[in-house]
Amino acid sequence: MSSRPISRTGGRDERVRRNIPSTGRRLEQPVIVADVDYSFLAILRRYVVDWWISKQPELPHLSKEKAEPLPVVKSVDLRCEDNRKAHHTSEYEVSNLIIRRGQSFDVIVNFEQPFNINEQEVNLEILLGECPSLKKDTLIRIPFNGEDYTGKWEVKVMKQSGSTLSLTVLSPSSAIVGKCFLRISCRSNKTDSGLEEYVSLWQSKPVYMLFNPWCKEDAVYMDNESLLDEYVLSDTGFIYVGSHRNPSAKPWNFGQFEDEVFEATMYLLTMGLSVQGRSNPIKVCRRLSAMVNCQDDDGVLVGNWSGEYTGGIKPTDWVGSVAILRDYIKSKQPVCYGQCWVFSGVTTSVLRCLGIPARSVTNFGSAHDTDCSMTIDMYWDEEDNPITDWNSDSIWNFHVWNECWMARHDLPPGYGGWQLLDGTPQETSDGVYQTGPASLMAIKQGHVYYNHDTEFGFAEVNADKVHWRATVKDGCLGAKKKVYVERTRVGKAILTKAAGQDQAEDITRLYKFPEGSAEERLAVQHACSHGTKPETYVSDKLEYEIKCFVDMKENAKIGDDFDIIVKLQNEGMKACTISHLYISCHMCQYTGVVLQRCQKKKFNYITLRPNETTEVAVHVCHSDYKDMCHEVGTMKTYVLGQIKESNEIFAEQDDFSLSPPSLDIKVKESCQFKVGEPMPLSISFVNPLDTNLTDLKFAIEGPGLQKTKIITHRNVRPKQMASVNVSLTPQKPGKRKLVASLHSKELFGITGYADLDITPAV
Repeated sequence: MSSRPISRTGGRDERVRRNIPSTGRRLEQPVIVADVDYSFLAILRRYVVDWWISKQPELPHLSKEKAEPLPVVKSVDLRCEDNRKAHHTSEYEVSNLIIRRGQSFDVIVNFEQPFNINEQEVNLEILLGECPSLKKDTLIRIPFNGEDYTGKWEVKVMKQSGSTLSLTVLSPSSAIVGKCFLRISCRSNKTDSGLEEYVSLWQSKPVYMLFNPWCKEDAVYMDNESLLDEYVLSDTGFIYVGSHRNPSAKPWNFGQFEDEVFEATMYLLTMGLSVQGRSNPIKVCRRLSAMVNCQDDDGVLVGNWSGEYTGGIKPTDWVGSVAILRDYIKSKQPVCYGQCWVFSGVTTSVLRCLGIPARSVTNFGSAHDTDCSMTIDMYWDEEDNPITDWNSDSIWNFHVWNECWMARHDLPPGYGGWQLLDGTPQETSDGVYQTGPASLMAIKQGHVYYNHDTEFGFAEVNADKVHWRATVKDGCLGAKKKVYVERTRVGKAILTKAAGQDQAEDITRLYKFPEGSAEERLAVQHACSHGTKPETYVSDKLEYEIKCFVDMKENAKIGDDFDIIVKLQNEGMKACTISHLYISCHMCQYTGVVLQRCQKKKFNYITLRPNETTEVAVHVCHSDYKDMCHEVGTMKTYVLGQIKESNEIFAEQDDFSLSPPSLDIKVKESCQFKVGEPMPLSISFVNPLDTNLTDLKFAIEGPGLQKTKIITHRNVRPKQMASVNVSLTPQKPGKRKLVASLHSKELFGITGYADLDITPAV
C-alpha cells in the first residue's frame, strides 16, 4: 500500500481528507490523500467503479459556486525566546514554547500571498488532550482579530505587512494546563448540506501551558517577587530532618527545569485527571499528592520504612528529585525507595515545574491520628502496662509534607493562601492515599470540616496526647478513664527554608495559636467536638498536676556521650511523692518506631512540695548506641511516673537527634567559575566513629552544574579523612548550588553543599 495526492473532485471512494501532521511544516495547499492498492484486481475494480459512477446522475456534494482559493501558510514564528523570557520560563531545558496562562504571547505568521482577513476566516486553534472537541472545551477556535465562543481567548492582529501577520494571543487565567498544540485553520466552502469544514493550514509541535503565579486573576497568584523567586524559580533548597532541638538541613536538588523532571511532570498530569480538571489547581494538587506515591496506581515512589532496602536506593541516599523522576519517566514504573522527605522533595519539584508556588515543610513531633478523634490516644491497663492492640495512634519524631499556594474559592473567604499537601501514603482519603490541599487557616482555627483532609492535618500539628486507663475483655475495650493529657507533645516546631536565605524559618504560627493560649485550647476543643471522641474534654480535673520536661544540656553529635535531663514540677497546691519514675532512651526510626533500648534508669520516692521543681539525669555513652545508630541518628526518650497519694500516672516523651557530620566542599580560590570551563573541587569528610566505614560512595549533582555523578572510595578507618577530587563543567550562568552526599554501610545520609556564582562564557 502507498499514498499519493488525488483530485478533490475524484470518485467518492477517494474523497478522504488526511489529518495534517504535527511537525509544524506547511502545506502548499489542502491535500486529500488515500491509500491506493496497485494490484491487478484492485485496478480492475477501480475501473469498473469509475465506469459505474460516470453513468450515474450528479449527486450533491460541494457547492457548485466557484471556490475561493485557501490561504497557504509559509512559516510560523512562535517567538520562543522572547515569549519564554516574558513568561519566566527561560530556565526550562526543553526547547518548546512554554507559556503561562492569563498572559499574552506573540506569534508571527507568514502566508504565501497577501489576503484580507475580513473576507476570509482564518483561526488559531488550541488542541488539548487525545480527542480535542469544541463541546468539551478541549478544542478552542479563535478567529484572527476575534474571540472564541466563550469570550475567554482572544487573538489580535497587531500588524499586517503584506503577507505577514503579527499576532498577540491572550489566554484566560483559568486555561487548561499541560501539553497542547497550536493550529492555524481556515474555513473552507460550505457543503450543499450547510455544514462547515475547517482546513488545517499549519500545526505546531507541542506547546506547554503552565499556571501563572504572576497573574492576578490566576488562582495561584502570589504578590511577592522574593517569594516567587524562592517558591517557583529556585531549583535547590533544604529539607529539615532530625528533631526540634537539633534540626538538620538536608540539601535538596528540586531541578524543576531539567528536561526529565519536566517530561515526568507532564506525564503525571495526564494520570487519572480529566483534561478539564487540569485547569483547577485544587484538583491538580490533590491528584499529584496521590501520584507521588504508588499505593493506588503506578505512581513515582515506593515507600519503605522497614530498614531493608534490597532492590532499590536507601531513602537517605537521595539528595534530589532529578534522579528519581529520570528513572520514573524512563520505566513508567515506581522507583524504590522513599520516605516522607523524599515524597515531599519530589512533590515540590513537580508543583514548581507546573508554576504552583510550593515548599517542603517539616513538623517536629508529628501526630498520626488513625481514627479521626483529633487526639493521640494511649491506653493502659490497671497495672499500668500499655494495651498494645489498641495503641494504633503514633507520634513521629518529624514528618515532612508540602505547602502549595492558591486561592480557595470552594471555601468561605479567608481560607486561601498556603495549603497543606502530603504525598506520603499514611491514610486513605476518598478511598485513595492522598492528603490535601487543606487550608492552614482552617487547621489553625480547628475548622476540621472543610475540604480536604483538614482533620488529619489538624491532628498532625495540634493533637493532645491523651492517656487512658481502661479494661479489656475478649479483645474489646471496656470502661476507660482519662488519667493524663500531654498538651504540648505535638507540633513542637514547624520549619521550612526561609525565602532567599540558607536558614530555617519557623512557621508554627501559621498552623496553631501559641501553645497553651486560650485561642489554642478553644481550637483543640472545637476540633475534637467534631471528631470520633467528642467526650474527651468532658472529664474530671486531675487531683495532682505534675509537669515533666525532657532536655539535653547541649546538642550531641554522632559518636558523643551525652546526658538526658528530666525536670519535674509540682504545679498543684499539695505536696506529693512520686513513688517510681522510669526514664528510658531508645534508638528509633524517624516515624517513632522504636528499634532498641540503649539506656534505662529508675528513680524511687521523689518528694515535691507545692510549686517545687527538681531534676534527674541519665547518662548515655557512645558504647550504648554505637551498634544501632540508625539512618538519621534519631532517639526517643520516655518518662513514666506514678504519684503515690492518688495512683495517678503521668508520662512524657520527647525526641532528639544526634548531629551527623557534614561534607566539606572546597574550590580553588584561583579557579574561574565560567560556563563551559572545567572547575576542579575537592570533597572531604572525617569518620567520627571508632569503627571502619566501608563501601563508601560520594554523589554530587546540581542544576546547571552537574548531572548526578557517583564516585566510589576505599574504606576509611576511625577518625581518618576521606577525600575525593572532582571536576565539573558548568552549563548555565548565575547563582548555583552544588549538592554532595556520602553513604556507607555504617553511616549514611551525610550531606554538604556549596554555593557557586557562575559567569557567562566569554
